[in-house]
Amino acid sequence: MIKTSFEERLMCEYVSTYLNLKDNSRVSYSCPHPPRKKSDRAAKRLCIFHDPREDKDAERFYLEFVKLYQSGRHIFCGFVFPKAFDFPRLKKEMGSLVFNNAVFTDTLFACNTDFSGSLFTGESGVSFIEATFQPPGTTSFGGARFEGEGGANFRMANFSGSGITNFSRVVFSGGLVDYTWAKFTADGGVDFKLSEFTGAGNADFHFAEFTGKVANFTGCSFGKDEGANFSLIQFSGGDGANFSSTKFTGGGQANFSTTNFSGRGGANFNKAQFSCDGGANFSLAQLTGKSKANFVEARFICNGPVNFSRARFSGGSGADFRDARFGSPGGVVFSGATFAGEGRIYFGGRTFLPGTSVDFTDISFEFPERVIFDAVDLSRARFLLTDVTKINFVRVAWCGRRYNSSLFSGRVKVFDELFQERGRMFRWFNRLSYALKIGTALLRVVEKAVPRQRDGKTRPDSFLKRYFISLVARLQVWAAKKEKNHWEVYRLYNQLMVNYTNAYRYHEAGDFFAGRMEMRRREDFENPFVRIGLWFYRLFSLFGERPAYALGWLILVIALSGLLNLKIGISQAPSGLVPIAVEETAVSSPAPQSIIDRSGVIRYGSISPSDFASPAFRNDYIRALSVTLDIFLPDQGQERPVLATVLYAPFVAFAEVLLCLLFFFLFVVGIWRKFGRRTG
Repeated sequence: MIKTSFEERLMCEYVSTYLNLKDNSRVSYSCPHPPRKKSDRAAKRLCIFHDPREDKDAERFYLEFVKLYQSGRHIFCGFVFPKAFDFPRLKKEMGSLVFNNAVFTDTLFACNTDFSGSLFTGESGVSFIEATFQPPGTTSFGGARFEGEGGANFRMANFSGSGITNFSRVVFSGGLVDYTWAKFTADGGVDFKLSEFTGAGNADFHFAEFTGKVANFTGCSFGKDEGANFSLIQFSGGDGANFSSTKFTGGGQANFSTTNFSGRGGANFNKAQFSCDGGANFSLAQLTGKSKANFVEARFICNGPVNFSRARFSGGSGADFRDARFGSPGGVVFSGATFAGEGRIYFGGRTFLPGTSVDFTDISFEFPERVIFDAVDLSRARFLLTDVTKINFVRVAWCGRRYNSSLFSGRVKVFDELFQERGRMFRWFNRLSYALKIGTALLRVVEKAVPRQRDGKTRPDSFLKRYFISLVARLQVWAAKKEKNHWEVYRLYNQLMVNYTNAYRYHEAGDFFAGRMEMRRREDFENPFVRIGLWFYRLFSLFGERPAYALGWLILVIALSGLLNLKIGISQAPSGLVPIAVEETAVSSPAPQSIIDRSGVIRYGSISPSDFASPAFRNDYIRALSVTLDIFLPDQGQERPVLATVLYAPFVAFAEVLLCLLFFFLFVVGIWRKFGRRTG
């Protein structure tokens, strides 16, 4: 119906535009209601709904609103609800309120607002964009349901008043939930306790401000497909932000990046569950409240990464990750974070599940003595560029050999060392690719030298060349680059060695010393001769930290020298015996066969393990061992066996003695390193 110019002059002059949430289009709005009867001619003609006067007729407003509500056309754009508007009366007369495609854009609620238990539905959802709630008491949406496909839009809404803003037990099962740039300044704070965000789209709170007493999201469920966005938010209320027992289970990300938790109560994520596919993002977050950042028993079991990079924990009571669970395949990142408060920073219990990589690189601990890792699995944790000298490591599990492992095998390592050697197998492929390149070049030479076949077919090498070059290309792609941060890993091992030594935990400190030496062996700042020497030092005694290795090598050298002496020949001629011309005679005894010349030299031609079954061989073997052990055994004034007189016998004897002295020295040094420093 087209209005005439006369009818237009009789209508309210309020005009505006609002957003259609169905297709995000702008809709022009001209108020279709008549203006009030008495109006100042100089003033704008406004209807009872848009009249901003505080003394306007509240009863008339109520009756006209009921008519509009019952008409089903729920366009309340720019309405000014007077202080005397009676929501309890409305709910009593109308029953449960149902709004279809409702528009409350730019609406002012000067009364106590009660939409609790209401239903908001329709293709366009409900819009409270730039709505202002200024009740003398409370604003309540408790138990309301937002089922419209267009979602619920509270963008730039302002919630003030002396009471609490209540969104507890609200169900958002429609489309997008938008609270961007909203301001929750009511003195009593805002309560979203047990609300459900389970519809399509995401729950978007970025740039919102929570300055009331508390922002309570306890027990909320964020199951939206596109996640929940709490980035760039100010939680500056007195009791802080409470997300305890909140569940983030949607397909998107729980995003708290660049959020400021500056309220006195800090940030409470006690028993919160992050199982959303996109992970959790706390990068650049500011956890600066006086209370601790509470992540006790929080669960980060999600497919995406958990990111705390460059976050700042400077609250007065520190941060508590006791019994939290991090099990993200994408890893956990704390790189660049700052822990500046005097409170305790606690990682305790089975915090990092097996197989979860943790990045603690380049972290700043202002009070490192207040940082505790208790019973935590650090087998895949990186600490590069982080000062760990004064951090308390209690019963933690590093990678490599576990403490008190059998056979003294391996050593305790940090994951950063293994990270330097990642892709070792592929680097072998890379080296192979270099050889294949040479082969490819040779094929090209052959291709030019060999003429084409008469029938016009390709050369015989074409098939090989085609797949050969393809293989070379694939190997180059597969080959992983080697990290070259050995110097930084060296520094990390040195800090851990000092840390554990000061804590009187010498066994692990020794393993960290061995790790430091291993980094010296691998890095290029040592010349090749030193690196070769370090390689032998590691092989024989693990840089002096495994005396059992040196003892084993000593026993092996002595055992092998006895067999070698029997091959050369041993003699123990009685005093005064005149040498006789050599005339070899075989001993008439079962295997093994020994050859004894007339001067008393015993020599075995061949030796096998079965020979030790013969008492005669064992006796000769013991005599051969005494030749090597002569340098260790005290002189008893009796003649001892010596090596037979052959050209190379002195060199063999010198080598045996030198190796025995070397391994004995390494054994003594290892014993001193293991026990001497404990009494130093």
